[in-house]
Amino acid sequence: MTSSVREKIKRMEELISVGRVLGGMTQKYDVLGEDTASHEKDPNLTVDDMGEKAEIWQRLKSDLLPSIKVQATALLTSLDLHDLEKHPIPDLELTREVLSDLDQTLANTVCSTISFFVRSPLPDEKHDHRMKNFKAFRFSQLRLKIRALIRGSIRVLFESSRELLHLCILSLMTSSVSATWQEASDLREDIQMCIAHAGKSVHNTIHCYQKSDWAVIRDEWLIEVTSCNDLLEAIADVINRSNHRAIANRASDSTPTLANLTINSADEANLIVGTPNPQNRREASRELMLDGIRTTISLVKLTRIDVLIGEME
Repeated sequence: MTSSVREKIKRMEELISVGRVLGGMTQKYDVLGEDTASHEKDPNLTVDDMGEKAEIWQRLKSDLLPSIKVQATALLTSLDLHDLEKHPIPDLELTREVLSDLDQTLANTVCSTISFFVRSPLPDEKHDHRMKNFKAFRFSQLRLKIRALIRGSIRVLFESSRELLHLCILSLMTSSVSATWQEASDLREDIQMCIAHAGKSVHNTIHCYQKSDWAVIRDEWLIEVTSCNDLLEAIADVINRSNHRAIANRASDSTPTLANLTINSADEANLIVGTPNPQNRREASRELMLDGIRTTISLVKLTRIDVLIGEME
C-alpha cells in the first residue's frame, strides 16, 4: 500500500468520524414542550421574585445565544466554504473544535431555557399583568423561538454539513470530482443560508424579548396580515380560474349540435321530474363556492382592518 493510499484512507476515516459527530448532534438537543412546564403557577408573584429568571435571561441574551451565532459562523470557516470557486477541503481538526464548543453552548442553552420556562417560580397567566417581561405568554414565546432556532436552522446546518463531508468522502473514492462538485456547491449554499438564518433568529429572539408587550402582539398580528394577504391572492386566483372555466363551459354548451338539439328518453325523463342538467349543476356548485370565498374575503379584510386600527392607536 502506497503512502498516498494510506493518507487517503486516513482522511476518509477522519471524515467519517466527524460525520458521526454531526449525526449525533442532529438529534441531541431539544427544548421541552409546554406540557412539561410546572403546574405550580403562583398568582402572587412580583417582578422582584424573578431574580433567578432575570439572571438566566441575561446569560441567554449576553452569552449563550450570541455564542451560537459566532460558533455557527466558525463552522463555515472550518468546512472551507467561504471560497465559492473551489472545492471545499474541510479542516477536520478545527471542525472538531468548533463542534465541541457549539455542543457545549447548545447544551447550556437548552438547560437554561428549560430552567427559565419549566421550573418554578412561574407566573399565572391570569394574574401576570404587572410582571413586565416575565409574563406567561412571554415565557412561551421565548421557548418557541429558541426551540425553532435549535430544531430548525441548527439541525439543518448539522445535516447539511454531514452531507458535505459525505461528498468529500465520495470525491476521494473517484478520480473525478466533477460528479460531486455541483452537489457540494448546492450544499455550500444551504449551509451558508442556515448560518445566516441562525444569526437572524438569534438577533430576533433577543430583540423580541426586549420589546413591549404591545409591540410583540403587533408583530404577531403583522405576521397574520401577511398570511391574510397571501390568502387573498390565492382566493383571487381561484375566482379567476373559476370564471375562465365558466365562460369556456358556456361557450361550448351554447354551440348547437345535433346532439344538443336531440332529446333522448333519459333527458326527457329529467325534464319531466325537473332534474337539473350538468350546466345548471356546475353553475350551482360555482355559486356555492363563490359564496364561501366571499365570506372568507370579508373575514380576511376585517382582520387587516383590526391590525391597521391597532397600529394607529
